[in-house]
Amino acid sequence: MWQVVAAENPPTIPDEAATTRDELVAILRQSPRERGFERSRWRLQDLLTVVSERLGISSISGLWRICQRLGIVYRRGWEFWTSPDPFASEKLAWIEEVCQQAVEDPARVVVLWMDELTVYLSPSTAPTWDTQLGRAAKAHQATSDET
Repeated sequence: MWQVVAAENPPTIPDEAATTRDELVAILRQSPRERGFERSRWRLQDLLTVVSERLGISSISGLWRICQRLGIVYRRGWEFWTSPDPFASEKLAWIEEVCQQAVEDPARVVVLWMDELTVYLSPSTAPTWDTQLGRAAKAHQATSDET
């Protein structure tokens, strides 16, 4: 049978909780590779090595409790595809310009949409650490080894 035991010294959150939350979220929005970890997603043990001194904690469970208090949870990201087309941004700018012309002169300019289908094998969107508010972090999908 499981028994719940209260911790003698639960981790304390610094008074500037909002600042602490913003700092953690900023770190979590970076790639772990930027901090020297050869991973694509953050693990609590990796995050702990980055923030242990700042938060004054030394255990993964302490970091987990702080994350929970600050509204940072383990959640699934949303898919975001990077176009393999090197001219994608120029094409999107042109499309936006044509749409604006259609709004300004609908009798002369008509916009017809035609979709393009490309199928790539890509891993599913896996959970990662992020805030529980709003939309989850982008899970960049790639068509090659560009992640």
